[in-house]
Formats: sequence, C-alpha cells, structure tokens
Amino acid sequence: MDKKTRMFLILSISQVIFTCTFIVTSLRAEPTTGKHIYTKADLEVLQEGKNYLEFFNHAKDVVPTQRDKSWFEMVTTMATDLVDEYRLLKKYDNQDFELIEKLSEWPELVKDEFFQVKRNSFNVDYLKRCFLKEKKSLCRQHMKNFWKTARKDPETGHQLLSLSEGFFPQDRSWSYIQSAANSEFAQFYCQRPLVQKSLLKEIYNLTPELIKNDHKKENLLILANNTCWSKASEFLKEQLLSTQADDQRGVFYTLTSLDLLNNIESSTYLIKYFLEGPEKGELLNLAWARLELISQNYDLRLAIIKSLKDIDPLPGSIFALTTKSEKRIFTNHLSKNFPEYISLYSKTCVSYLTGEVTFPFGNPTVECHELFNIDKEKSMGQKMISQPIHLKYSGIMKKSVR
Repeated sequence: MDKKTRMFLILSISQVIFTCTFIVTSLRAEPTTGKHIYTKADLEVLQEGKNYLEFFNHAKDVVPTQRDKSWFEMVTTMATDLVDEYRLLKKYDNQDFELIEKLSEWPELVKDEFFQVKRNSFNVDYLKRCFLKEKKSLCRQHMKNFWKTARKDPETGHQLLSLSEGFFPQDRSWSYIQSAANSEFAQFYCQRPLVQKSLLKEIYNLTPELIKNDHKKENLLILANNTCWSKASEFLKEQLLSTQADDQRGVFYTLTSLDLLNNIESSTYLIKYFLEGPEKGELLNLAWARLELISQNYDLRLAIIKSLKDIDPLPGSIFALTTKSEKRIFTNHLSKNFPEYISLYSKTCVSYLTGEVTFPFGNPTVECHELFNIDKEKSMGQKMISQPIHLKYSGIMKKSVR
C-alpha cells in the first residue's frame, strides 16, 4: 500500500470515529443534564392531578408546531382553575399574585376573556388584603401595574378607584374609571360620589390647560363622554358656589365648554368671581362684561341674588382690596350695574351686628366695615348704601366704642 492510499484510509477512519462520537454524545445529552422534556401526555396527567405549578413550568416544553387546540384548551382551563383554587383557599400572598400576573402575559391567556375576568376578581381581593397588611406603596404599585394590562371592566375599575381614594386621597385616580366613563355604563357610574370626586380632581389638575387651551371641549371628552359629564354636572355646579372648594376656574371653564351652564348659573359664578377680588385675565374681563349685561335685566339680577345670598360668608373681597383706587373702581362698577348686591351685603351686615338674625358660622359679611368706610367717603348723591342702613350701622358703632 503506497503512502497516499494509507493517508486517505487514516483520514476516512478518523472522520467515522468523530461522527460516531458526536452521535453517541448527542443521544446521551438529555440523561446527562437530567432534564425531562414533557409531552402533551405528561401535561394531561398533570391536569388530571391539578398539579398547577409543574404544569405551567413545562407547558411550553411542547414545541409550537404541536401546540394544537387540545394544548390550548389545557392551558386556559388550568389557568382559570388555578385562579379559582387560589380564591377558594384564600391564597392571596405576594407570590400568588405575581404568578397569576406572569401567566396573564402568556399570549394564549392575554386574549382569553374568561381567564382575564377571573384574574380581575382575584387581584381585587388580593389588593384589598394587601393594603391592610403590606406596605401601601408596594400595593399601590401592584395596582397600577395590574391595571395597565387588565381587562378594563367598569366594576373592577370602580373597586380600584375606591381603594385608591381610600388609601391615597391625594392621588389622581381617574385612570381606573375612565374606561367606564367613556362607555354605555357612564350613566350608572358617573352619578356616584366617588367617581365625581375623582373627576373633580382631574379638572383641578387640568385647570391651567383649560384656561389657555382653545380645544377645551375635545380634551374634556377624552376624559369622559357627554353622558358622564351630564350626570356629574349638578355636583360640579355645587362646587362653583362652595366656599370650601379649591380653584373653581377649571370647573367653570369645563361646564361652559360643555354647554352645561344656563345664563343664571353662568352669571352667578362670574359675579361671585368678581366679588372675590379676581385676578387680571380673561375671566375678569368676562365678569366685568357680565355685570354690564345684567344691569339691563332686573329679573336676572334677582335670580343671581337668590343664589348668592345662600353663600356663607357672602363674597366681598373687592371691598378690602389693597389699593384705594382698586377698591373704588371695582366697587363703583358693582354699584352701578348691580346695586341689589350692595343692598344685600349692607343689610346682612347690620342684621348680624344688631343680633336681629343669627348666623351659625359667625359674621357672614367679613368685609362689612370696609364697605361702609368706602361709602362714607362718597358725597350724598353718590352713596351706595341707603340712609336708614347707614344710620343703623353708625348707631351700632357708637355703642361699641362706649
């Protein structure tokens, strides 16, 4: 045998030995690692025995080409049964919550409505217990993360809203109910006090934008549909005349943009805003012009008085503005166009000072003395307060000096 032939035989034998070694090593790979690849038959046994954790640890051992209808049904059935068992056994620990949340990310379960409904119910129960036992900040984060991917059914949203408002009253909670507020269920949910309170907070947050933005209505209808705004409108109108409410400008712009205020309601708020010593800007211009407009409508002025007289204390900050010129300008504009309010304010003041009428919250005319002092400086023909009221007030003040 020549040298060339001998080298060829050696190379051929080496290649055969390498190939055989590779095959043997491959065949022994699974026993060596100790990992058993589960089949659908294995999964069926686990389903029969309700071995949930082992089942989901190996459900995806089945390669995608073999994940047929029966595999899909096993996964969805085991997932919903797992949630049911946890609820039955009241297993609401953090690890139980995290397991169900991980399962909810499976593509097969994301679209399974039955599982998602069960998931929502479990998570609401878990969060109720979480807020009572765990760190509230952790529970709040769990709630926010859950809601990002949850099925946005109205009742779950309302329960999360209740938890948020109960434990974190300063938080913005509207995201939990926004889906319901834009659905056919708005008429049921938007009449609930908790929902209205959350909506009001959202308006306060949007106030700067509502004042400047030209697309107020479009932005507001993203928050809630027309039905929801209509159901919440009476509550929001109450805020316009409340002495306890926060910044009311956003509420006014909201109701005006959605055409939910009539002429009396709109005029009452604008006059109240004027009386409270308003900031310079668009709203002051509207209030100034509205005073000029109502000067021509006696019935409208009486209707406004009827609404304003129930506010305690009566608005009157313009009588105590910092500069004399401001006090004179604002008070003269009020007296010229709405003298009935000057009369109401001065008479109420005297009734309080004489004790003729009892006011449960004390003096209802905080700036009473400032108003009378402004009027004292006017000539007889320019006075705003009637002579009999002036005389009563002077008599009371003389007695108090003694």
